[in-house]
Amino acid sequence: MDVRVDSWLIRAGAELADGHRDRARRVLVKALNLAERERLRRPLLEAPMAVRRFLREERDLSVRHAWLGVTLPAARAARPLAAPVVVESLTTRETEVLAHLAQLLSTEETARTMYVSINTVKTHVRGLLRKLAATRRNEAVRRARELGLL
Repeated sequence: MDVRVDSWLIRAGAELADGHRDRARRVLVKALNLAERERLRRPLLEAPMAVRRFLREERDLSVRHAWLGVTLPAARAARPLAAPVVVESLTTRETEVLAHLAQLLSTEETARTMYVSINTVKTHVRGLLRKLAATRRNEAVRRARELGLL
């Protein structure tokens, strides 16, 4: 079931990219109806940004599918969030490592690119996680984007 929902969401994204909002709406309704049977929220959370934005704009779909609740990023974005604070500024090398994390490079690839050891990269990553109050690399990248560091 999850795969079919994903395929409909991808198709909705393609229709939106082609500028066919009517078709995208019909396809998105199919995806929502399939997802509703098992209350599958994750495919919608991981849907392409254009699809999530479209769902946010189409209020009647959100109302009709209230089972989605407030877990959609669109619903979270509507509430004002407390701005995270960076107490300690990032070093030049940490900023460079952060850019590599955003490009989804592995630790080894980052080390090769920066001409440093793997342990040095790991040290910079630990510093980034601490300074950005994150527990995972992707969370650190997201927080850095929110703060305008990327």
